[in-house]
Parts: sequence; C-alpha cells; structure tokens
Amino acid sequence: MRHGRVAEQGQVKKQRPTSPPSAQRPQRGGLSSAFSASSAVNTSSRIHWEILSIILIVSLQACGKGPPPPPAPPPSPAEPALPPLADLKFPEWSEAEPEEFTILPAAGPVTPAWNFKPGRRYAYDYAQVLNQRSDYRVGETSNVRVLRQRNRGTFEFVAGRDRSAFAYLRIETEEQVVNDLPVPKSPKDPDVTSLAEAILKEDGAYDIKKQRGQADMRLFFEAILRLGPGEKIFSDGSARTSVAGRFKVGRYECLRIESEFEFTARKPSDAALLRGRAVGFFDPAEGRFVRSSTAVSTSTRKNELRRDEEDKKDVWLTTVTEATTTIRLQLLENP
Repeated sequence: MRHGRVAEQGQVKKQRPTSPPSAQRPQRGGLSSAFSASSAVNTSSRIHWEILSIILIVSLQACGKGPPPPPAPPPSPAEPALPPLADLKFPEWSEAEPEEFTILPAAGPVTPAWNFKPGRRYAYDYAQVLNQRSDYRVGETSNVRVLRQRNRGTFEFVAGRDRSAFAYLRIETEEQVVNDLPVPKSPKDPDVTSLAEAILKEDGAYDIKKQRGQADMRLFFEAILRLGPGEKIFSDGSARTSVAGRFKVGRYECLRIESEFEFTARKPSDAALLRGRAVGFFDPAEGRFVRSSTAVSTSTRKNELRRDEEDKKDVWLTTVTEATTTIRLQLLENP
C-alpha cells in the first residue's frame, strides 16, 4: 500500500506541469526591470507635471497682478483762510445822484405805485460804469488786474392785462480797459450780453424768469427801484427806503425816493459785501420812474483750487476784489 501511494504520488509528480526556466526565474530585463522602468517613467512624469504646475501658477499670478499701480497723487494743499472783507462805507448821496433839480413845495401824502394799465409801454436808457481792482494770489505770488468797463443797454416795461408788466433788461459792453490797455472788440468774441426777464406787479411783487451776466433783477426791484417806504429785511441783507421831497425833473413833478441797501454772502470758500445808495425820481401821476441813479461799492473774496500744469500739482488761487459801480436809468420819451 505504501508503495502504491508512493507510486501514485510519483505519478502525480510526473503529471504536474513544469514551468520553463525563464518563467521560474526571471532573467535580467524581465518583470523587475519592466517595473523599475515603469516606476522611473511615472516618477519622471510626476516631476514634469509638478514643474508645469509651478510654471502655470506663476504665470497666472503674474497675469492677475498686471503692471504695478502708479504712485498715488500727492494730497491737495490745505485751503488758506480768506482775507477779511474791506470795511465798506455807504456812498454819499451826491455820488449816487450828482445832478440837482428844482425843489417843489411839499404836497399831501402820496403813496407811490406803478401804473401798469393794459397797453402801456415805456423804456429806460441804461448806463453803467464799473471800476474794479482784482488781486490774484497763489502763495507769495500776486498778480493785479485793474478793469474799467462801460456798459449800455435798455430796460423795458410792457404792461399786460392783469395790471402787471413784462420787464426786459439787456446790457452790452461798450468799452473795456484792462491795466490801462483798451481791449478791442472782435466779431469772434463770445456773446457776453447780459439779459434778464421778469414779471413785475404794481405792488412791487416780482417773478424772475431769466437772468444772465450783470443783469440783476433782484437788485433793481428790492433796492434801486423799490417803492415801499420803511425798512425791509432779507436773509442776506436789508433795504431802507424813504421819500425825500418833491422835485421838478424835466416836465415831470416827481417824488425823490432814496434807498440805502446792503447785501452779504458768506460761504466756506467765498465772501462778498455790497453797500449802495439809490436816488429815484418817481412821478406818481404817471406811475413810473423818470430817472434813477445808483452808486454801489462791493468787496469780494474767493478761494479756488486750480491745477498748476507746469509743476503738476494743485494750488489755491485767492482772489481779492474791490469795485465801485454807478448805474443811471433815464426814461426814454419815445421808446
């Protein structure tokens, strides 16, 4: 039995297939070499992708940043304090109206009022002389400009149907002298005509419709051509009006109406003061002024931030201006 099992085992051993020598013992260059080569390739590929990744990240970061930003501009300089306004005095009454007229005897009390009967139309010749001195200051540097200007125009009133009148003022510059040198006119010069339009009622109430340039309707209706006696207080000034006798002006018997007024304006970067006196000769029978003369003194201060292109920096320009103005209105008999 033992021998039979041994024989069967031997037969079994004889029937067990045998592997070829190459399969039983891998030779150099076989599976180990292939595995080693594959590992080397994988390692090389990983290093290659890591390098590419680093290059890609650096490139993306560079693209995201772009060129370095320009340096920040220097901060604007601190605004200088405004110089104080001049201590203006009211002009003398003779400066407002230098002409003298025949005095008439006093009459009973009369309340002056406009007469805007429908269909009425009258106009005034407007004459203005402006003398102005402006000092432009940047730091320690100063530049002075002296201006003399003569302006002419027309002030018209056309009565409507509701006891009100359409008021139209147009002013043009006739002559201008800067630092003693005449400034010639040219057709190419921009239009600097001053214009104003308003509706004026018989009781003195008004509504400004348009205003440009030196045409200041508020100054006329609240001060120069004001009829209401007594003092009127505004948020920025006041006007005091009174009747000072009767006078013969041409063929008209007129009340002499005197007005003294002042206005102020104060803001963080500018300030102004205006003081003036006006003398008007008003014919109560006609319900209109025959003549009006005004003298005004003004003082203004202003700061402006400007760009100095030569030094490439911001600078503060301070303007100090003093001016006197005279205005004459004379009734036109045949407008």
